[in-house]
Amino acid sequence: MAPRNRSSGLAVSFRLVHRILLGVAGAVLVVMMFHICAEAVLRAVSPSTTLHTLAIVSTWYMIFLTFLPLPYVGEVHGYMCVELIDQVVKGLARRMLRVFVLALSAAYLAILAYLTFEDALEQMQVGKVMETATTYLPIWQPVWALPLALSLMVICEITRLVRMTTEPPVGKRARTDG
Repeated sequence: MAPRNRSSGLAVSFRLVHRILLGVAGAVLVVMMFHICAEAVLRAVSPSTTLHTLAIVSTWYMIFLTFLPLPYVGEVHGYMCVELIDQVVKGLARRMLRVFVLALSAAYLAILAYLTFEDALEQMQVGKVMETATTYLPIWQPVWALPLALSLMVICEITRLVRMTTEPPVGKRARTDG
C-alpha cells in the first residue's frame, strides 16, 4: 500500500474552496445577465426608472467575476507561464529555478494580498460609497474579493512550493505499480 500523502486532505479542501468560489463567480455572472436584461426591459417600459446597472456591474459584478476564479486558475496552472530559461536549463538547475519562481510568486502575491486587505479594511471602516444620479451605492463589500482570492492563491503557491521541495523529482520517484 502506498503511503498516504499528509497534504492530500488539505489539498482536497482547497480544491473544494476554489471550486466553490468558481461557482459563486458563475452565479454572479448569471445574476449580472438577469440584471442587465431587467434594466433593458424596465427602460423599454418606463424610461425614467433605473436599476443603476452600469454602477453595479462595474463596482460589484466585475470585481467578483475577475478575482474569485483566480485561486482555481492558479490550482490548474491556467495562468500564463513564460518558460524562456526553463527550456534551456535542465535537471537540478531547472528544479531550483522553479522553486525560486514559486517562492517569488508567493511573496509577491502575499504582499499584494496584504495591501488589498489593508485597502479593503479602510474602505469598510469609512463605508465607501459611489454616488449615482439618484442614490449612494455602497461599494466597499466587493473589495474583499481581492484579498480573499489573493490569499488563496498564496496558499496554492506555498502548497505547490512545499510539494516541489519535499517530493523527489519525477524521474527519481520509486515505482509503486507492483
